[in-house]
Amino acid sequence: MSRELAAPAGLLSPMSEQIVTPKPARTLGTPLASTIAVISTFVGLVVLAWAILFVTKGRFLKGPFERIVAGQTNRQVKVAGDFQLYFAPFNVKFLAEGLSITNPEWAGRGNFFEAKRIDSRISTWSLFTSKYRFNWLGLEDGHFDLQWDKAGKRNTWTFSEEKGDPFELPLVRRAVVRGTMVRFVDPRMQIAAGIRVDTVEAKDTRFASSIGFDGTGTIRGTRFVMNGALLTPNATVTGGRNQLKLHAEALRTQLDISGTLVGATEIEGADLQMDMRGQNLADAFSLLGVAVPDTRTYRMQSALTKQDIEWRFTGLKGRFGASDLAGEFTVAMTKPRIMLTADLATRTLDIVDAGPFIGYSPSQSAAGKSAMIERVGGTPRILPDAPLRVEALKNFDAKVDWTVRNVRAESLPISNIKLGLTLEDRLLKLNPFNFSL
Repeated sequence: MSRELAAPAGLLSPMSEQIVTPKPARTLGTPLASTIAVISTFVGLVVLAWAILFVTKGRFLKGPFERIVAGQTNRQVKVAGDFQLYFAPFNVKFLAEGLSITNPEWAGRGNFFEAKRIDSRISTWSLFTSKYRFNWLGLEDGHFDLQWDKAGKRNTWTFSEEKGDPFELPLVRRAVVRGTMVRFVDPRMQIAAGIRVDTVEAKDTRFASSIGFDGTGTIRGTRFVMNGALLTPNATVTGGRNQLKLHAEALRTQLDISGTLVGATEIEGADLQMDMRGQNLADAFSLLGVAVPDTRTYRMQSALTKQDIEWRFTGLKGRFGASDLAGEFTVAMTKPRIMLTADLATRTLDIVDAGPFIGYSPSQSAAGKSAMIERVGGTPRILPDAPLRVEALKNFDAKVDWTVRNVRAESLPISNIKLGLTLEDRLLKLNPFNFSL
């Protein structure tokens, strides 16, 4: 006979119930907790890296810097003295003593850049853009060798053997430059120049320093001289802006440019004023390889700014000879030819100043009818045999609209002239050419 024994009621303990019903296995954490852990680890590593760089000043990166830059530029890169690269505390501090970068082989011996000392603060955010911004730049005994090759395809500042980019100044907010020389050579544009740059203490208390520059060179076989200064605002003066002053002379022409810049080298969008004067307006344009009619003594003033590849002269006003001129003028640095666009207006055009437009020289026009009328085989000719500078027409394209309200002439009652001129790949057109008699 078998017996079944039942446990008395109340003898089952809570422990025995837990054994009978086990708890689910404990999870490793929620997705939010995992994300927080990853972010915390990343932030910790960043802080650790920042601390290591700050304490060591990044001096241990000197060797890797030379190798990496040399590999990217295909040039020899050397830092002879001290080297620092770290966050201080948020902008990047870069310091190098005895830094040198060689020229490419086609540019000859020597260095593209060398400096006794370069000390800078670079905006960290600008490292993620196409153009770095220097909040501060100190340069001592620097030398830049800026060259284009003879074909105009390669240059020393674009680290590529395929195509050279146009030269653009780096964005620099404040700078102190001492004992620095810049050499620029462009065989295709027939330009060679040497410019010295140095910083002196500013006399005006609104400015911390004055970066002076002066130089000389040749353009299309004509010698020119230039000098100027860049006044850096005092940090204690609110709302201060960099002031630029430039004076240049060449081929009976004088040019003055002055105004304000956002940064020490930020020409883009600058608020500048131009004043140009000389004996013949054709002289100034010939330096660009552009052919325009001769004029008598002139003076032109305008606002000047740069937008991308365009130099814009707005609010243009002035006089040539006894005539006035106003309007807008733009020079676009396009390839293969520069593009000139102008919208001009004249209230009164003196007939003497109109002579060069049909081939007479200014001196002939001023001398009167006897000098203007030529005789060929005893027959008088009103229109001269004037050479057309066809060779110069290949250097530029143009689109010009010009209106003239009145013509000052004793026996030629012409007014309301409307002239349109276009030049495209050496094809010259006049359309329209209207006037009232």
